[in-house]
Amino acid sequence: MNPRPEAACAKPLDPAAHSKLVQEYDRSLTRLMLLDYDGTLVPFASYPQLAKPTRRLINCLHRLGANPRNELVLLSGRDRATLDNWFGSLPMALVAEHGAWIKEQQKQWQTIKPLRAEWKTTLFPMLQRYTDQVPGAWVEEKEFSLVWHYRAADDDRGTVAANELTDDLIALTANVDVQVVPGDKTVEVRNAGVDKVMASRAWLLNIPCDFILAIGDDLTDEDLFAVLPWKAFSIRVGNRPTRARFHVRAPEEVLQLLESLIDGEYIEQPFQAYDGHSTIRALAR
Repeated sequence: MNPRPEAACAKPLDPAAHSKLVQEYDRSLTRLMLLDYDGTLVPFASYPQLAKPTRRLINCLHRLGANPRNELVLLSGRDRATLDNWFGSLPMALVAEHGAWIKEQQKQWQTIKPLRAEWKTTLFPMLQRYTDQVPGAWVEEKEFSLVWHYRAADDDRGTVAANELTDDLIALTANVDVQVVPGDKTVEVRNAGVDKVMASRAWLLNIPCDFILAIGDDLTDEDLFAVLPWKAFSIRVGNRPTRARFHVRAPEEVLQLLESLIDGEYIEQPFQAYDGHSTIRALAR
């Protein structure tokens, strides 16, 4: 691989770049598509449970995943129960908690490596203390991570508290095998060595892809962008310094891009949508 070496301002995915991406997709035989969820496929919401996938998104992901030439992977910070509930019936692989859990198609969930969680008992009170100090903030506990959310809090107050919390956590965990990761209105603590790069290795190293598309919106995606070959189409949602080649403005543009790849001969592909009531026809090319 020839990775992108440093963060820079990415080019917009303008019509010419979009056209080239679609052309490369059309003539490729094996495609790997690595997609983030929150802030990428759906806009952020005040609380994560409100950012549910739309019927339009579910249908789009099903159509892409049903194409035998595509390997579709959703890499999310969400817990595995939520991903199973929303996407478990789709023909795609799922990655939960930013890489702690992996579920390949038609397989069971597996941890990326032996992980420990007893550290949560020590750190949870600190996160709860900051929650008590910042109205609108709250703590999310997952199997192998803790997340302090402040999207619903006052922006200035939340930002100051998040910076202080990050510093306190880094000091407290100096001798603990965890990493502190500031995100978009979040501060997350998770096991060290767990990230989207590690989770993606099974696909990046074992599938001889001639087309790679990776789309994400925050720091958790930057490490992945950095290890992709130059020919990969890496896209950052939002215009800010990034290791991605291109940027788009919002999740709506991501969805439009994915839908533009679905344009070809119809094949029958029954599918029970996540609410259990709909059947669609899938496209493949």
